[in-house]
Amino acid sequence: MPKENASHPPAILIKGGRILTPFEELTGDILIAGGRIARVGKNLSRQATRNAVTISSKGLYVAPGLIDLHTQGGCGFDVWEGTPASLEGWSRGNARHGVTSYLITTGYGTSGYDYMAAHIDRAGVASKPLGVYLESPFCSMEKKGGIDASRVGPVSVKLLDRICRSLGSNLRMMTVAPERPGALKIIKELRRRGVIAAIGHTDCTWEQVLPAIEAGATHVTHCFNTMRSLHHREPGPLPALLTDPRLTIELILDGHHIHPAVVNLAVRVKGVNRTCVITDNIRMAGMPVGDYTYERMGRKIIVTGGVPRLVDGTIAGSTLTMDRALANVVAFTGMSVREVMPMLTATPAGVVGFGARKGQIKRGFDADIVLFNNDFRIERTLVEGRTVYERE
Repeated sequence: MPKENASHPPAILIKGGRILTPFEELTGDILIAGGRIARVGKNLSRQATRNAVTISSKGLYVAPGLIDLHTQGGCGFDVWEGTPASLEGWSRGNARHGVTSYLITTGYGTSGYDYMAAHIDRAGVASKPLGVYLESPFCSMEKKGGIDASRVGPVSVKLLDRICRSLGSNLRMMTVAPERPGALKIIKELRRRGVIAAIGHTDCTWEQVLPAIEAGATHVTHCFNTMRSLHHREPGPLPALLTDPRLTIELILDGHHIHPAVVNLAVRVKGVNRTCVITDNIRMAGMPVGDYTYERMGRKIIVTGGVPRLVDGTIAGSTLTMDRALANVVAFTGMSVREVMPMLTATPAGVVGFGARKGQIKRGFDADIVLFNNDFRIERTLVEGRTVYERE
């Protein structure tokens, strides 16, 4: 059993819940020590130390903490702003919705981008960041979506060098449009540097996407959205993105970005071990239901019916939270909670290189755990054994 130390809470015993590992469902206890999972099994009370804290999970699901690979803000906070309040606020907001780890998603040249290299620790006061996800500057102008044209830059190693000098090891993933001149070279260079190359914001054809996969792209930025659509005579990239086992995909599960029938099709084709449920959320995620208008980096965002849009009608992110995404994927696919859980835990953990530490309830893994009820309401969130959110 890991030793306790001053940086971690006393031993914790989570007792009596329905444990989703997430690959199987168990009934029993979880013993935590030193911020990690020490044991999973039945009747572990005798193995807990005398000062262990007991958390009752009777009647609740106990699952690995949710991992959102694509999130820009919520609960009134926007990571694009690049302030202590924005990063700390969304770290705590994420925890309220069951998220224990996330990629901070932004674009090249935003205030958040400029601030994060030296201050990413501010984003880890509750839920913890696993790195930075840049959707620009190597995206397509034709499929830039909510990305401002000023953030679409040249596809060059020189620009990549500048980004890497700024973000250093915090840079975890970048979106690349395969059809842009120089894109294949950038994908190979990203792979060499240990950064995940994600195909997205792209107008590429079937013929253009295949070399990108061969060059080393391994992930897909919000599949279906901001990319060329499927046509039976001009297939575009989607048949390859959905069937090539070298790729993992993201799906925005708000019911607006992708029709539920298409979500079900994608999950059935790709499988839960190659699919990541994401939010792509912005400031108004997790806020009271209503209509909002606000400015973001000089652009007006209008939220109506829970959908944020630019003034020209382009969807600009979502108001989705990960607890609702969990409920939605169950509803859209007809699968059980246990069946869908890998898409919100183990699969995203593996995509970003944390599969040996996070995303599972397993001995030796970080004690990132969420407790929720049958209505998917979050009751408690623990990060490395610390309770960072508890419902009042």
